[in-house]
Amino acid sequence: MKNPAQARERAQKLGNDFDRNEALARILAQEILHSSDPLSLPNPPVVIYEIASAWCDRAIKAGAHQAKPYMEKALLIARDGFPVNRPRMLIDCARAEAKLGHNQASQVILKEASAVAFSVGDRTESGAMERARVGIAMAELGMQLESRNVLQEAALASRLPASYFQPPGMVMVAEGWWELGEKDKANAMWLEAAKVALVHPHPNARAVNAIYVLLSISKYQPEIFQELAAILDRIKRGEGGEGSVNLTLSPEIQDAVSKTQKALYKNALEKDKLNAVKNTPKDSKTKKQK
Repeated sequence: MKNPAQARERAQKLGNDFDRNEALARILAQEILHSSDPLSLPNPPVVIYEIASAWCDRAIKAGAHQAKPYMEKALLIARDGFPVNRPRMLIDCARAEAKLGHNQASQVILKEASAVAFSVGDRTESGAMERARVGIAMAELGMQLESRNVLQEAALASRLPASYFQPPGMVMVAEGWWELGEKDKANAMWLEAAKVALVHPHPNARAVNAIYVLLSISKYQPEIFQELAAILDRIKRGEGGEGSVNLTLSPEIQDAVSKTQKALYKNALEKDKLNAVKNTPKDSKTKKQK
C-alpha cells in the first residue's frame, strides 16, 4: 500500500460503521505486513481474518527466535473473533507455528480450533465447513487420527441443515478425506453432494451447488468420474428437482444422523419447557390471598 494515510481518509468517508471499520482493519493488515515497527501499530477497530493472517506472516518472516510477540498478537486476534471465524484464524496460527518448527504448539492450537468448530451450530453449512476446515489442516500437519475423527463428525453435520446448505459442507469433507488419502470416501462425499444438489426444487440452487462440487473436485482430479459427471450434466441441462435424495448410507451413518436429530429435537423441547415455566402465572392461591 503506497499511502496508508490516504487510504484511511477514503475509508473514513464510508457510510456505515461496519464497512468503515472493516476497511480500516484491512488497511491496518497491510501496514502490519510492511511496517518497520508493526508492534507499535494500534489495535484493529474490528477483528477480521486478514489481521490474524498478517501477524502470522510477520512471525514467519521474523523467524523462530523472534516470532513470539507476533504470534501472541495473532492468537489474541484469532481468539477475539466471532466463533464462526475463529477456526480459520486459529488454523493460520497453527500453520505458522508449524513453519516455525513449533510442532507441539501447532497441534495444541489445532485442537483449540477443533473445539471452537464444534461449538458452531449445525443449522447452516458453517458447522460442517469449519469442522472440515480443521480436519484438512490436521491432515496437512500430520495429525491423522485427529483429522479422521473430526472429518467423521463433519460428515454427519453436513447432512443436518436444509438441503441447500448441505453440499458446501460435504465438498469440504470430501477435500479432507482426499488430503488423508481416503480417496474412495472423498469421491463418495462429492457424489453425495451432487445428488443433494440435483434434487433441490429450485434450478438456481441446483446450479450453485453443482458449481461448489465442480470447483472442489477439480482441485484434486483432472477428470471427473463418470457417475458424478452424469449428475452434473443433468443439472447443467436444467434437470432435477425431484425433492428427495436416494442415497444408500451405511447403518452406522444412519444411526448417527438419527441420534443427532433426536438430540436436537430433545434440546428444543427442553428449551420450550423452560420458556413455559418462565411464562407461567403465579400460583392461584397467591392470587386469592391478594
